[in-house]
Amino acid sequence: MIRNYFKIACRNLVNNKVYSVINIGGLVVSMTVAIHIGFRIYNQLSFNKTHENYNRIAQVMQHQTFNGIIGAQTNPAHSEFPSHKSG
Repeated sequence: MIRNYFKIACRNLVNNKVYSVINIGGLVVSMTVAIHIGFRIYNQLSFNKTHENYNRIAQVMQHQTFNGIIGAQTNPAHSEFPSHKSG
């Protein structure tokens, strides 16, 4: 019985080539994206699990601006900060 299903499937692939290529291509792309998303989620959930006290690790983020410039890009030695002297 299953042999007949494969025969019919092969006939349909040969008779409807463009439709088959579109369907198989869509299936390949969707499965690739699903696997990629799964690996990405697994990677994010298993991050820092190699440390002994991984459940006590925290990431600190800070956003500061000085005169409209993001804090990570500022250098206090610049002349735009009059309270700091360069050199």
